[in-house]
Formats: sequence, structure tokens, C-alpha cells
Amino acid sequence: MFDFSQSGHAGQWQPVFTSWRHGGWYVSNVRHLGGGCGCVSRNYPDRKWRIVCDPRRKDLGQEGDFTFPSRDAAAFAEREMANATIAAELANWQQGDGIGVYLQKVGQHEVRIGPHHSHGYALEVVRQGSEEVAVRTGCPEQVLQWGMDAVKQLRAELGGEDKSSSDDVVAASSEIPAAPNGQFRYLDVATSHISKATSEFLESVAGSNSLGQTVASYEYGFFVTVREDQQYHDSVPEDLRTVLEFARKQGCIVVRFDAHGLDHEVLPSFEW
Repeated sequence: MFDFSQSGHAGQWQPVFTSWRHGGWYVSNVRHLGGGCGCVSRNYPDRKWRIVCDPRRKDLGQEGDFTFPSRDAAAFAEREMANATIAAELANWQQGDGIGVYLQKVGQHEVRIGPHHSHGYALEVVRQGSEEVAVRTGCPEQVLQWGMDAVKQLRAELGGEDKSSSDDVVAASSEIPAAPNGQFRYLDVATSHISKATSEFLESVAGSNSLGQTVASYEYGFFVTVREDQQYHDSVPEDLRTVLEFARKQGCIVVRFDAHGLDHEVLPSFEW
């Protein structure tokens, strides 16, 4: 069974916490669809522990406002919620050939998700009559979300349903796609994918627009805009260019570098 939870057996799992600047705690070994990590906090008026991004909660003290006796209890509850969402989505997929491979057929096309030989997990989109196979790699929860988006996109092309995602995962375009209703994509990246020198460089230019692109700093990292024309200032370091080009090819217009951001195996890493 392909373990999309990255969490091992229930009896062995223990939450891994890192502090969050708003007074809560990231749960780094809980992953939701799309790849976002868990987060719990008691930074509320009643000082009770909650899952920070709980879709069941409409308002504090109202129906769906689940509270927990401890930080660990909240983390375990978020893991259970995330895994239930993932399991529900996997129920829509067929078991493919090989361990942990899932697929969906859309007309004569096929969307496959499963282990990748060198980059963790992969999405493959195989179009009937085409020799090209679109491939994206990432953490399992990212791959599953991309697979869902690819199925929606193919169905939209075949007239089966409205295209509900702006995530163009089927055709790996080198151009940043048009954004519906002003919605754009950003790439979440761990700061370990740039060097300490580059981090200091970004800090020095943040807010100045001296590069001809926006750089904004915050407590745990930076937001940096991507240039579609790829015409970066000569002072932009090579490791930063590598990440920005990777983001552009994913159709993103902004990169968020964060101390607790996502790791991307295809990008170089730095220790500092």
C-alpha cells in the first residue's frame, strides 16, 4: 500500500513540532493534500488547543469548533483528519501495476501516481496518441493533489466537467498561465534551497525594488516575485535563479522561502 501519510504505523507515530511565529506549533510530519504541513495552537481567548486550519470550524464556540486537551492530542487529531481526506480521495483511484501505484482513466488518457525511482513520488499524465508523458515529482500529498487537478483538467478538455483548478499539470508549459479571477500560484520552498549568503543578499535588498522585482522579508523568510521574461539583475545569485526558474516552469509568479517550507528533491540544498 502506497503510504501517502508519510507517517508509518499508527502505534509508532509521534508528532514532530517546530515553533510557529504566531504562537502555535507546526506539526512537520503531518501533511495535507497539496503538501502543506499540520499546525496546532492554543493562541485563542479560551486557551484551548485547536487545529489551526480546521475546515470544520466556522467560528469559535460554534458547531465544528473542535478543541483538544493537549498539543499532542490536537496533532493526533489533525493527522487523523488529513489521512481521512487522503483515503477518501484514494478511493476514487484504481490500484495500478506495482506496489503503491494508483491510476485514473479519463477517456483514452491515463493519470498515474506512485513511487518515483529517484525523486520520492511522481505524477504521470499519459495522453492517448502522444509519445510525451508529463511528469512532476514531489511529496506524496503534493502528487495526489496534482493528480486530482490533472483528472479535472482532462475531463474539462473532454467536456465532462468545468475546469475547477488553475493548476495546469497536464501540459508542462514554460509560460506562466493566465490566472482566473486574479488567482495566481506561488511556490513554497524551504530556505535550505538557498545559501546563507543568498539569504543575506535578499535581506539587504528587501523592500528596495533594486532588482526590478519584489523582495519582501518576514521573520522566517522571504517572498520573491518571478520574472516571466527571465531577465534578472546581474547581482541575483545563481542558486536563487535556479529556484526562480523552477518556479516559473511550474507556472508560479511568487516564491515563498520559509524556514519551515517544503523540500524539493530536484533543487540543490545548503546547510547553514
